[in-house]
Amino acid sequence: MRIVSVNVGQPREIVDANGGTVHTSIFKSPVGDGAVRVRKLNVDGDRQSDLVKHGLREMLGDMNAMQTRMTLPPPSPDEFDPSAAAYVVRVAAVTDAAGQFESQRDRVVSLLAGLSASQAASRYAPGKWSVTEVVGHLSDAERIFAYRLLRIGRGDDTPLAGFDENTYVPAGSFDRRSLPEVLDEWVAVRNATVALVRGMPSEAWGRRGRANDRVISTRALVYIMLGHVEHHLAILAERYGV
Repeated sequence: MRIVSVNVGQPREIVDANGGTVHTSIFKSPVGDGAVRVRKLNVDGDRQSDLVKHGLREMLGDMNAMQTRMTLPPPSPDEFDPSAAAYVVRVAAVTDAAGQFESQRDRVVSLLAGLSASQAASRYAPGKWSVTEVVGHLSDAERIFAYRLLRIGRGDDTPLAGFDENTYVPAGSFDRRSLPEVLDEWVAVRNATVALVRGMPSEAWGRRGRANDRVISTRALVYIMLGHVEHHLAILAERYGV
């Protein structure tokens, strides 16, 4: 199924051909580009005049699974720093933002939870990060990306600073901790991201801000967060043999 257009409207009183007053929501307008949140009784910006006959619960059945499903079209090139393009292209499409964060979380845990201490400490070349440090970096980066998503999603136009991953990782001293402990921390960070994305109002997905002296949009940050993890999973497979 392909959605061609989403149209919304609010109930209004009109006068019919017989001079009577009718309460109706039949008049709708397209919402344009961007995401629209589907809720139990309607979609954002739309309201039915008769929920008994026209509520989405009645028309589509149980909406619990759909209530938090958010489709985000791929961002255009002017919505993110060109250096992040390698992450964005790794994500084919976001059709269920929170669900995709959760499924990716489960894949990462399944892949890394069983590694031995020697595997966790392995590096593919001198001076490169260990597997444990890679996971620590994923936590650091996602915290920052999610913070940007929060600020921009809330309409805060304050320019946000960049960060240097190559100073963060040594300062994190991740190799002093076990991989399971560092992985548990990443799972906690990812779960916070899921909650943030799931609770973001639909109008927030069209907002833009500035980070690291570049324009960035909220939906681009979702693609970047998912793609950043995929980027490092590919490196773990190709260079670490994980």
